[in-house]
This record gives sequence, structure tokens and C-alpha cells, in this order.
Amino acid sequence: QCCPAEVKGICYYTKQDVSLGQFLRDSCFNLNLKCQNPTCKKTVLEHTLSFIHNDGQVDITVENMDDPLPPAPLNNDGTGAEQQQSNSGSRGKEGSSESSKRQINNNPIATWSYCNNCQKVVTPLVYI
Repeated sequence: QCCPAEVKGICYYTKQDVSLGQFLRDSCFNLNLKCQNPTCKKTVLEHTLSFIHNDGQVDITVENMDDPLPPAPLNNDGTGAEQQQSNSGSRGKEGSSESSKRQINNNPIATWSYCNNCQKVVTPLVYI
């Protein structure tokens, strides 16, 4: 363990609150992030993040994938679920925030469970 555990509070429904997808992109999938321990020379891909709340724990390990994820399934209107969510926000002039939303939509986040004992994915792919 590179760094000691620390308590972080999340103020829900405030300006500091972010969606789960944005949190994962910022805190887990950002390969430019450095370990908080200055003596650690490992990359984000060589760390496991653990989050604990009450009696539950979630461990996140990020790995490079050999094959890309299949595209997110389309909704009835022909858009991906994530694209539809980002389009429901404000519709201002096209600017950097709109182009960054489009870029994010090209990289959907999917979740699944993997069994370390049998070395298999044990749940279906779910896009968030």
C-alpha cells in the first residue's frame, strides 16, 4: 500500500458533486494521475483503489484491454444511452464543453464482475 487510508466526504447535490461516470474518468481512468506517494514510481495501472462505506467495499483495478469494448447498445431513437444523457443537459453554443462531451461519448464506461478463482467474467456487460 503506497498511501495510508484517508477519509473523504462527498457533499451530494452541491457544486462539488459529480456523476459516477465522471468520478471514474477523473479519479480512476486518468492515466496522467500520479501516485500521492512521492517515492512511488508506479502508474495508475499498477494500483488498486479501494472505497469503503459502512460494511461494503469496492476495489477498482484499471487495466489496458487487449480488445476494445463493443459499442454501447442503441436506444429506440438511434442514440446510445450515454449520448442521450449528455444531450439532456444545457444546449448552448457549440464550444469546448460540447466537443468534450462528444469525445467522452465515444468512450463508454462498462462494468462487469470478474471471478479471480475461475478467471472468468461472471456477469453481463452493463454500460453506465
